[in-house]
Amino acid sequence: MNNTERDKLSIAINESQSDFEKNLVYLSSGALAISIGFVEKIIDLKFASYLWLLIVSWGSLAAALILNLATHLISVNNSTKARREMDEGLKYKVLIKQINDRNKFMRILNWVTFTLFALGVLFTVVFCSLNF
Repeated sequence: MNNTERDKLSIAINESQSDFEKNLVYLSSGALAISIGFVEKIIDLKFASYLWLLIVSWGSLAAALILNLATHLISVNNSTKARREMDEGLKYKVLIKQINDRNKFMRILNWVTFTLFALGVLFTVVFCSLNF
């Protein structure tokens, strides 16, 4: 693979990562806003069963938003570190290993964020199903 193909692949990966983060923010904040705004209109919370499901769903969605924003800051920090290491003349293999290690951590954070979002939606749906 030549450098041009590698650069195109890197750009595609970065765009995909950026789209994932943006969409997760939109979906998490939307799900949180909808559930907070409309659950009380369809379910009388004074008489609702399993209220803990709703609280856990809101907590999961809020945690997904916060973690997603944190991953953005971490990503910017990682890119800055990589650029500085390149400028300092760090050996290529060492640089690639450090970047891969940082990316591995980011993938873990992204999966945790996605899981929190999915659990938030699931708990909201279950709560509504049990109380409708």
